[in-house]
Formats: sequence, C-alpha cells, structure tokens
Amino acid sequence: MIQLAVGDIRNSGPFVQHYILTLFLNSPTADLAGLFDSCFLKHFVHELITMRQSNQHLANLLLIKLDHNKWRFEWLYSSAVNEDQKVQSIAVRALELLLKRGNPDIQLCKIIVLLLKSENETIREKVAELCSHVVNLKIASLNPEILFWWFVQHYPEVEEFINQHDSFDNNEHTRLFDACVSNPYIEAIPICSEYLSSVLHLIS
Repeated sequence: MIQLAVGDIRNSGPFVQHYILTLFLNSPTADLAGLFDSCFLKHFVHELITMRQSNQHLANLLLIKLDHNKWRFEWLYSSAVNEDQKVQSIAVRALELLLKRGNPDIQLCKIIVLLLKSENETIREKVAELCSHVVNLKIASLNPEILFWWFVQHYPEVEEFINQHDSFDNNEHTRLFDACVSNPYIEAIPICSEYLSSVLHLIS
C-alpha cells in the first residue's frame, strides 16, 4: 500500500495528497524510514511544507515523525496559535511526538504554554495530559491553568515569551471576566493568584 501511495503522490492533487500523507502518518515509522531516504519522497515532502495549503501541516508532522530533529519552531508556533482547531490538533500531535525525546527544551515549552491557553477545552486538556509528567511523574494530568503557571514560574525564558506575546494582556488590573475578551483562557493574571504559590509547591 505504501509503495503504491509513493507512486501516486507525485501526480496527485491536494485532496489525494492529504489522504496519502495521512496514510504515512498512520504507518509504523520503521516501514517509512528506508523508503523515505531511498526515493524522491523526502524531496517532495520538503516541497509540500513550503506551500500555502493545508497539506503543509501534515507534511511537517510527517517530517517530525521520521526525524524528531526536523521540527521548526516557526511552523509549530503558527500551528499552535492557528484559529483552526484541526491545525491546532496537528500541533498537539507534533508535541506528542517531540515529547518522546524526553523533557521539553525551552523552545518547546513556549509552544506548550500557547496550547495550554487554547480556546478549545479538548486541546488544553490533551496538552496537560501530555506534559504533566514534566512537573511530577506521579500526576497523570494537571489542570491546564495550573500547569501553564508552573511553566511560567519555572522557566524565565517562557515568562519573557508570554510577556511579549500579543495575545496575553499583562495589565495587572485586567478584568478576568470581561465580556469583551474573546478568549478567557489567555488572561495574564492567574485566577485565585493568592493561592498559586501554595498549589505549585504541592504539585512539585
């Protein structure tokens, strides 16, 4: 099946390419690695990631699956802040693959905090489930908000990144429940902040 897909992908349109990329992503890495290095497929996938179409996200994800060192911060960042839930879901899948390398580096931590503030509850909870082990191996899944502030307080570079990010309001007088705020999960002031230090101490 994979061999046939490789033969078809060159002359297919975006719709068929989407399904072929999905097939590759759902296949064992071992089945793809040799094929990826021995034919034009590697070059073709690199071409896809430069195109302004939905398949570029799947192509980037496939590159990460085949080689964890191939991830690009710019792409993962744009996917994490994308309003399309499907694109954000691809970013979460990429995060899951990258976490298999071990604990996240600073660049990946920046992506994590963005996804922990997603408008979509499923995205937030999935990321919390994937990343809670960084705080405590005994905790299966922390509250996304608590986990967000743990990353901010433990990594100065992440805090600086959040302070510079346009989506976060750093005004200490921010109204947490302002009806005009489009995404209540990107507030820069933690709810019940007076208890935050105690909670973070308990989970560490």
